[in-house]
Parts: sequence; structure tokens; C-alpha cells
Amino acid sequence: MRNPNPMFGEPSWELRSDLAEAWTSVRGGHTGPARFRVGDRWVSPYHVAPWHDEEMACEPILQVLRGDFFCLPFGGNATPLDGQTFPVHGHPANDVWKLEASGDSWIEASLDFGAGYADRVTKRVEVREGQTNLYQSHTVALDGRLPAGMHAMLAFASPGIVSSSPYEFAATPPERFEHPELDGYSWLALDARFASISAAPGIDGHPVDLSRYPTLSGFENLAMLVRKPDAELGWTAVVFQEEGYAWFNVKSNEVLPHTVLWCSNGGRHYPPWNGRHRNVLGLEEVCAYFHLGAAESAAPNPISDEGFPTAIDFSRAEPKRIPVISGVVEVPAGFDEVVRIEPEGNGIVLISRNGLQVRTVLDLDWLS
Repeated sequence: MRNPNPMFGEPSWELRSDLAEAWTSVRGGHTGPARFRVGDRWVSPYHVAPWHDEEMACEPILQVLRGDFFCLPFGGNATPLDGQTFPVHGHPANDVWKLEASGDSWIEASLDFGAGYADRVTKRVEVREGQTNLYQSHTVALDGRLPAGMHAMLAFASPGIVSSSPYEFAATPPERFEHPELDGYSWLALDARFASISAAPGIDGHPVDLSRYPTLSGFENLAMLVRKPDAELGWTAVVFQEEGYAWFNVKSNEVLPHTVLWCSNGGRHYPPWNGRHRNVLGLEEVCAYFHLGAAESAAPNPISDEGFPTAIDFSRAEPKRIPVISGVVEVPAGFDEVVRIEPEGNGIVLISRNGLQVRTVLDLDWLS
């Protein structure tokens, strides 16, 4: 095993292959930054908070904020559940992980919760030779019912086209995402449902196209794409046409059926955000009731009442594994919005709306 090294202010374990490099922070287990070899260049799709080198008094998750991380319970967690309270996005996103085993291209780490719901969460992160992919899984030994999710954040240095696998509907939270009296500002209408992220309702009644990002400068917005669990391959994708590549995330819809879009574009003027967290998009694969947390997601709510799960039943006796794969692939000029991602041979094929196709090697058995 090896010692962590500093990366953007946080001791981190480095993972390296011929086509991919990533760093996982000891505190919070955030995997980022990460970079991938695309053609004759390296691309770095993940976001790192601009205050990473500043000393401040705030939650660990905000001090570390970067890349992609595991949330349990997912959300704000302001309301106690069965007498238990949790930090924002849970202990795995805030606490110190213990390295159990490692190689040049992979790590396994664990987090003990102590008293309360969980015994242990085990993390595995790896990159592989000849692939531009990042493999992550979290195995949860826990008795309880909680929301969970993976919280990827992309930095948009250039415009991107956002798409996902089919969903039943998109929706906004039932309560305000930001509060002007606290120097936070949102633009999407409250408690709304809509058929496509290309036409999300604004508070002025006009539609907003969330599929073309960045949008709505000066605002923080959140929407959830709601799906019923099934055996189909779930995915989200962003095409960066100017940069000539696409980022994608594939998952099991049976475990994390929904996708939360967090459009963070300068709408928070309180510390540590101070209006400088811009052009960031969270693409968060979840089983949760929006961002509201453990109590709201575990209890009956308007989404779960319609048959859409918003929490996972965990068992210590039968630990549950939550896997995802993300990666990048070079795209040709003219490749636009991804409309399908399908298994093919030893990988997947991304198909654009205008019929262009790109293929990449990927081990879908990771999702089994």
C-alpha cells in the first residue's frame, strides 16, 4: 500500500494507467481531479472548487468539494431520521477513509460509521490499461432505509449538450432551492413537472433549456429526472463539441434509477461560494427524493407514492453494492446530442441525434 500525496489541498491516493489518471481524497473520498487521454491530448472533465487552497470554517464536504463522490444519505439531511442526524450528503462524503489495499491503478478503502445505522462502507476505485474510464463501487453493510447517490460534477470550460436515458418525467423540488434573504438565488419554478429538460419552467413562466449548459448565469437550480427501476442500462452524457469529446456515466437503473441535475452557476453569494462557483453541472445518479435528505426520502412522499423509489432498504446481512462507470470518448466534428448508449462487443456505442456513432472499450460486467 502507498501513502497519499497532496492534490489541490487534500491528501489523495493517485490512480494511474496509460490513458487515465485520477486522485481520490482521503477525506470525503472525492475522486477528482481526473484526466483522460483523448487522441493526442489530455482532457479533465471534473470540477474542483475554487477555494481548495483556502483556510475556512465549513463542513468537510465543502472544503474538499471536487470530482465525484458517494452520498449516504444523499441530500441536505437537515431533519433527523429516527433520532439520527447526518452531515450534508452523509459521512462517506465528509469523513476520513482508511486505505485497505491498493495497486498502481486501484484502491480499496473503508469507512466505519460507529454508532447508528451503518457498520461499514467499502469503496473501490480503479482505472484500467487501454481505457478512458473510471470505475467506482461502494458496498454498504447497513441496517436501515436511506437515500444514496453518486455526485459527479463537471466543469464547463466550453458549452456542452446534456442528455440522458429515458425518464418518466422531470421535476423541480417542492420547496425553494435557494433563499434570496440568505443571498442565494434560483430561477426554476417550484414543484413543477415537465416532459423534457429542454423546456424546464422558469419562475416567469418561460421555458429554460437545461440541455444546453451553461445557462442561467447568476442562479443555482435543481431538477430531478424520475425513472422506475428496470434492467435497462441507465446513462447520462455531455458532448463538448468545441473540445471534441463526450463524457458519459453508465449505471444500473435498478439501484440508482433517478438523475439529479444541479446547475451551479453563480447563484450562491454566501461563504464559501461568494458568487464564484460557476459553469458547474452536477450529474448525480440517485435513489432519493430530490436533495432533501434522509427523513424526507425514507418517508412516503409524492414521488414514492406514485411507485418511484426514493430510498434503498439496506441490510447488514446482505451488503448492497452500488457501482457506476464514467468515462470519455473522442467525438468527430458534427457529433451532437447523445440519444442512445448501447452495449456493443467489449464496450458501448454512443449514438448522436444526427446518426453519428462512436465506440469505446468498457467492462459492463462492473455493473452486475
